[in-house]
Amino acid sequence: MFSSKALLLFPCLCFCVILYRWESSDEDLKLQLTSLRRQLQDFDNLKEEYIRDLIEETWDSQRLSELDDRRATLSGSLAQMSEAYKHSAGALKENNKHMSENLSSMMQRNSETREQDAQIVHQLEAQSREVHEQESNDAT
Repeated sequence: MFSSKALLLFPCLCFCVILYRWESSDEDLKLQLTSLRRQLQDFDNLKEEYIRDLIEETWDSQRLSELDDRRATLSGSLAQMSEAYKHSAGALKENNKHMSENLSSMMQRNSETREQDAQIVHQLEAQSREVHEQESNDAT
């Protein structure tokens, strides 16, 4: 009888061990599932962060492209302004040269005119003296 009870007890013990392991396994599976859920959430967060970074990178790339275009436009404008400045500077230098030449010739003419005026004044003074001398001679 003891052996028949032991025989009945043996399957019960096996069933209890299997049930215990199954429950332990179930708890392990729950822990693994929780861990997998955390990993999935972390993965989703990383994916969102990657997408944000990718969008920012695209925007940055577009902004850099726009800035490069503006730089090229400004560079072209500066080159045109530089050419215009060089042309204007050359024209101004040429005008200054002509003005200097004109001023020199005007000063030369002015000097010549002064000399002629001085000669005329001397001649008129001489004539005036002669006239005064003749008048004084005629009066005497």
